[in-house]
Amino acid sequence: MAQTAEQTKNTAQKNVDVAADAARRNAELTAEVAQRFAPVVVDTYEKTLKSYADFHERMGRIPNVEAVSTVTSAQAGLVRDFADITASANRELLK
Repeated sequence: MAQTAEQTKNTAQKNVDVAADAARRNAELTAEVAQRFAPVVVDTYEKTLKSYADFHERMGRIPNVEAVSTVTSAQAGLVRDFADITASANRELLK
């Protein structure tokens, strides 16, 4: 039995509606997961930068040269400040 043009149109519209609903549900789920895990990403980013700063500072003390340790300590302080500022700004955006 051949479908009429109207039946074909209705079937196509139903398929489009089903696909649109699936895409909408997928987008909602993606947004929900992103909202849930965004704070974890920000925390991890902040901890990673601060760990790097600590490592950098420790490596600067190895040569036992005051000028080197002063510079690396200042650089590490900048990285820590940057981590604090960016993490704080990102947390504000997530509210």
